[in-house]
Amino acid sequence: MILNKFLTVKKIAGLSDRTLKYYHDTLSNFLEFVNKPIADVTIDDVRRYFAMRQIQEGVSAQTCNNERRNLSTFYTWMSNEGIVKKNFIISQFPQIKTPKKENAGIHTNGNRDDESVH
Repeated sequence: MILNKFLTVKKIAGLSDRTLKYYHDTLSNFLEFVNKPIADVTIDDVRRYFAMRQIQEGVSAQTCNNERRNLSTFYTWMSNEGIVKKNFIISQFPQIKTPKKENAGIHTNGNRDDESVH
């Protein structure tokens, strides 16, 4: 299976077991979702997958971005191996916007809640 070949290459490259498991889980879930030969996967399949992850499964935009990065790495590797023509993830599926984090305790004057202004 192509996924096993990819994981073997990444293992040889020195990736940690934890990273390999994350790649495996992400890519297995994606391939199961699309349920078609990798050469037949379209950008619409990718969009549907990430919409399902966010809407039905409630995963965060940050998690989707991490998984998108894994999928993009997989497609780059497949492109380099001649399995697919190109990595369309990079050009056609940009990162998902994540909510900006509020910097708790900092006010516009630059002072923290516990600092007094003299």
